[in-house]
Amino acid sequence: TSWRDLFLSWLQSTGGVLEQDGYGVSQKRQRPYRVAIAEFQKNLSGNPPSELTITDARGYISWLQESSGLSPRTQQGRLICLKNLLKIGVQRGLVDSNPFAELAINTPAGLSDEQGYRPFTKQELITVFETLKDEGTLHYRLVPYILIATGCRLNEAVQLRTTDIKQTEAGIWYIDWRHEPTASLPVMLKTKAKNNRCCPMHPLLVEAGLPKYQSKTATRVFTDAPSNTAFSQWFKKKLIGLEIWEKKKTVLHSIRGSARDLWRAAGMPQDYRNAITGHQSSEIGESAYGAGLRQMPDVVFKELVKIDLSWVPQEE
Repeated sequence: TSWRDLFLSWLQSTGGVLEQDGYGVSQKRQRPYRVAIAEFQKNLSGNPPSELTITDARGYISWLQESSGLSPRTQQGRLICLKNLLKIGVQRGLVDSNPFAELAINTPAGLSDEQGYRPFTKQELITVFETLKDEGTLHYRLVPYILIATGCRLNEAVQLRTTDIKQTEAGIWYIDWRHEPTASLPVMLKTKAKNNRCCPMHPLLVEAGLPKYQSKTATRVFTDAPSNTAFSQWFKKKLIGLEIWEKKKTVLHSIRGSARDLWRAAGMPQDYRNAITGHQSSEIGESAYGAGLRQMPDVVFKELVKIDLSWVPQEE
């Protein structure tokens, strides 16, 4: 039994490849498993999984903690990958035992207190957007406006298609975010169809010019957008230059937290906040029956428009 056998068995157990089958796991979720396998073979043992021992497993943990240079959270993720692969192998009779089964990497004391991105202050946001308003590259200029106005994830913003920009009969512009992994231009949402929603555009986005990219022919709005990692690194350099960057505290994702804080401060009800970001409603009846607020952009807009974003600098 090879590592490839275990990897393919794991794919089958999850339903397949998301981009090909419409269910299963995405290429992004597969990557950590491939990396964990490659690291283990390179640094610990070239033996097949069926010959691994508890000594090999403990050696991998020692390597992760002492030599890998990875953060504790990433170390834990690597171990979980191999643990899952061997677990599937045992279930399917490919290997006799899982030497990783009872092993774990604990979170160092005090680390949990340091985790978590903080939202930007209002003045920090003004400083950031003052710098971005004249940015010549479309995705670098417009994506941050989408993040602050919708509270969406970076991955959702950069996948935006021209056909996802729509307008209701009442004239309200909105973004129709929909999980469509097998479309000619696929859209991958974090929690799949549970994240589907029609997110109304705040006037800030309309003024920034997003509606003009609407088209009946599907293309990416941000055709040249880099990977999420590269995008985040670009933003980090901006923050460093503005002296706003704090290690593991202020990042591009902080804009999402800032947006939600603005909604809370304005008294927007939680169900409306959930409808905008695609989170599940706190009421079982709301999330289980009917279209719900996530499919009512006209209704949600009445709350969203109350959020004052007039202070956000824009291109003149």
